[in-house]
Amino acid sequence: MKILLISPSKSDHKLKWFNRFFYHAGLSLSVVKNLTPEDIEVEIVDERIENIDINHDADLIGISVHTSVAPRSYTLANEFRKRKKTVVLGGYHPTARTQEALEYSDAVVVGPADTAWPQLLQDFKDNTLKKIYHGNKTPSLKSLIPEKRVGKKTFFPTNRLMTSIGCNYRCSTCAITKFYEKFMHKDLDSVIKEIKLMGKNLITFLDSNIVGNKKFAKELFRRIIPLNKKWIGQTTISTAYDDELLDLMAASGCIGLGIGFESINQNNIHLINKGTNVVSDYEKNINKIHKHGIIIKGNFMFGFDHDTPDVFEKTLEFAINNGIDLLTLNILTPYPGTRYYEQLANQGRLIHNESEHPFAWALYDRNHCVFKPIKANGLTPELLEYGLKWMYAQFYSLPNVKKKILHEPNYTRLLKIASTVFNGLQFIKTIPERKKHSILPSVYYKTLTSDILLNTGVNY
Repeated sequence: MKILLISPSKSDHKLKWFNRFFYHAGLSLSVVKNLTPEDIEVEIVDERIENIDINHDADLIGISVHTSVAPRSYTLANEFRKRKKTVVLGGYHPTARTQEALEYSDAVVVGPADTAWPQLLQDFKDNTLKKIYHGNKTPSLKSLIPEKRVGKKTFFPTNRLMTSIGCNYRCSTCAITKFYEKFMHKDLDSVIKEIKLMGKNLITFLDSNIVGNKKFAKELFRRIIPLNKKWIGQTTISTAYDDELLDLMAASGCIGLGIGFESINQNNIHLINKGTNVVSDYEKNINKIHKHGIIIKGNFMFGFDHDTPDVFEKTLEFAINNGIDLLTLNILTPYPGTRYYEQLANQGRLIHNESEHPFAWALYDRNHCVFKPIKANGLTPELLEYGLKWMYAQFYSLPNVKKKILHEPNYTRLLKIASTVFNGLQFIKTIPERKKHSILPSVYYKTLTSDILLNTGVNY
């Protein structure tokens, strides 16, 4: 028996050559492979890195689906089913939109695959496949073992590892808590064993928050110190309140942290229920992290109800003045299954109605505005999409990048250069029309026609 596991791209990705150097897949398909009996042949294909053979001789096709790749996933599923293949869909999107996913597949895994996948395989062998398999929202973590090869080899020197699943927080925009019932971490001894088996010195922790359990995290970092590793991960800005934690992170080899600042307006933070973020403390906490030799990749979102047309300029000024090293910028996106999606749906603020799905899901990529901003604030979908490109172009301009990567230790400089190039690709396609993105967003707003301002957004 053969199984083909697929992680789709939004389209036939044109940057596969680049992704082989810098792109890192998640562990979801590795987990599924680990749950599969050893007598079954499993191949994993990540479409961001390699092409999918639509005529593959696999008996069973499994596709991992998040919202923005749902249209591509459904297209692939249709093609495989035309060829008489059995197709199973799983992941965040099928969990939130199960009936929709069933229209394009033979079976859907709802929630984590931990308990559902083995039963599905047995039913497939017995020719008794069911339509829906429900996973345990508090799964065992034994399957979270790093897979050495996911698709073709990437060349950026890092190993991927998860020490935990789920999240302690309940942000209204996040889908994690809909998938996992609670935050859980692995056995510490098994984590250290995995790290020791890794041949490379740079580790990427894929946890949503590497310090979700501070007691566990501190002991983890203490035990990593003698292993002489370097690592990057994600956390919240509130980590900086704990001096002992920061000391241990630095001592254990932390060189970079992704941090969700989300907004520089505290009212927006309250809207999404992210209690870890105190905007007035951002500056001092950034400084504390930097003093430990750790670079910061800041995540910001735009389109909040308290945002105005100058939000991009103010956020750019904040990022540069506080020395944030790298940026990921997103338009606030209401993913199905989240409280934020339900809120906007109830307010009639979603741009696409049910009849336009599933193929409108491709716009749920955090680069497009899929809801109606509040008109009174002067925001429009067009302005949000313009502002995102403008801020990327300004932050990743050559003078700003050059200033940031000089005088850094080797590992940190390599990380900055790689991440800068990777993030820069998000706006590189706009270079031919760069002049269109040279106007300040607050000025560009005034160039929008009165028709646009009258017909987009909602009044409150």
